[in-house]
Amino acid sequence: MAKPTQKRHLLSQKRKNERDVKNRERNRERAVIEKRKELEAILPSFEINLHDVADPRIVDAVHAAWKRIIDAPELTGKKFDDLKKAKTLGFGKSEYGSFLWGVWLGNFLLRELAKDFEPATLRRIDVDVVPTSRNQSHVLLDIRSLERVKGFVACSPKKPTIKLPGGEFVVAYNLGKDDHFISQFEERAVIDPNDYDDKGKIFSNLYRRTYFDPIQLPDKQWAARLWDFCNVLQPIGELWKELLGDSVSVTTTFERTQFFDGKEGRAYYLMGYCPINEDRLSSGYAIFNTFLHPGMDNTPEAAILMRGLSTQEEYEFQKRAKQQTMRNLNQVKDFSTIRAYHRHVPQVRLLDNDVFCDY
Repeated sequence: MAKPTQKRHLLSQKRKNERDVKNRERNRERAVIEKRKELEAILPSFEINLHDVADPRIVDAVHAAWKRIIDAPELTGKKFDDLKKAKTLGFGKSEYGSFLWGVWLGNFLLRELAKDFEPATLRRIDVDVVPTSRNQSHVLLDIRSLERVKGFVACSPKKPTIKLPGGEFVVAYNLGKDDHFISQFEERAVIDPNDYDDKGKIFSNLYRRTYFDPIQLPDKQWAARLWDFCNVLQPIGELWKELLGDSVSVTTTFERTQFFDGKEGRAYYLMGYCPINEDRLSSGYAIFNTFLHPGMDNTPEAAILMRGLSTQEEYEFQKRAKQQTMRNLNQVKDFSTIRAYHRHVPQVRLLDNDVFCDY
């Protein structure tokens, strides 16, 4: 049996342990509060600039997502130190700060919005994070949207048109969840369609494109041939330079984007072909329901290069065609297939007309 003195000692030790636990909990709570205050101090202020968004849910979702930034798991360690440094330098005085905050916030908002909206809705909108102000950290969120036509079909508010034998039609896209057009287009257009910068490029292609090059495919179906800027800075820029030869030089824009320019215009590469649903032309829209990489079945490249091939050889040819995604072209750097196409069907050319308009 414990003596009274021992009982008092045990009771005192128990109370001390309880106090220590409570103190540790309070210290952890204080540390969390201090960390949140430190995070709040480096987060930029923002304002939303609506251009053509009719759905108020988008704006509400952006506001809600912004409030969750403080709990982002990335805001720890080196990332926190980098963002803090960027805030100290100021966006306007530091390319480092502008890039770091713009890309990180863009990817964060993209990830958060994906929790609230289906892919087809997200494909219709774009949230562009634009760092502003020379001496403080403030961002402008430019929100734009494609115009919904019907169901998953959408078009640019610019109402671009394509000239076909039956008249002039407004171009529209099928952006459904499992739609072949958008999934194939994303693969051909960018390296990573889930990345903020690359998603912006996809949206820009759909929103700003004004030139649709009409072409009749081997099966006599009409399609739009899509051309995009030759990016000097990507690894595939080496191929464009090789195919263009000495007829071009590099032009650097005020945004530090680099293009190939020649006497006959700016250099563009062939993204692919968009067959048009001719049964729906009566609606006044030329709707793209699919997207074909160069070399796929029913493209000019396939019609020429598959002549006389065996069934197995045709299979291998189509397999190579499907591998000509922007990710593969830039990572593997095997340009032999594009070179083979270019000997028969131009894969890069100079155009003197406007392919894209400004926002």
